[in-house]
Amino acid sequence: MKKLIYICLLLILFIGVYIFFNYLKNNSAKENENSSLSANKEENTLNSNNSNKEIKTIIKNLDDGIVYSITNDEVKPDIVIGDEFYDTQITDIYYNYSSYKDKIVEIEGMYMESESYTFVGRYSTSNLCQFCPQGFSYLEYIWEGEKLNFTEKKEWLKIKGTIEKGNDKTSYYQDFYYIKPLSIEVMNQRGKDTVNN
Repeated sequence: MKKLIYICLLLILFIGVYIFFNYLKNNSAKENENSSLSANKEENTLNSNNSNKEIKTIIKNLDDGIVYSITNDEVKPDIVIGDEFYDTQITDIYYNYSSYKDKIVEIEGMYMESESYTFVGRYSTSNLCQFCPQGFSYLEYIWEGEKLNFTEKKEWLKIKGTIEKGNDKTSYYQDFYYIKPLSIEVMNQRGKDTVNN
């Protein structure tokens, strides 16, 4: 009889220990889940705060100009639109956007504006860019940093940024391509004003 009582007590003790450890295990899992949820909530709050935050412009004075930038890092281009094939490359962006997507492009040219649009471009004798007005070859750029006040029209700019696709809701919902600058440099020395290819 005593044996049976000892066995019952051991069984009760074993069940109690099992229940106790399961309780601890479940509580620990709930705490981890709650801390993970609160971390996600905090991260989402930070992200939503950052999305509303104004992008700060960093201004650097260089020997050959002033750089307005939204990054502290030096921007290295994958593609340079230079004096040769200026018109051709701008036209190619319109027809082969996928070749330029996710790449950093550098382009130099005059600062131009029309209504609320800003452009970088050059005079053109060949008019290969059929999306540009006659006698001019350009890319629109949309700067998301602080407003830049250029002192004169036709200042010479070097823009480095990514090619993006937008949709013009005022013009039959047509797609258009533009450069989203990471940096804009106002150059002291001008390049070639007029291109022919």
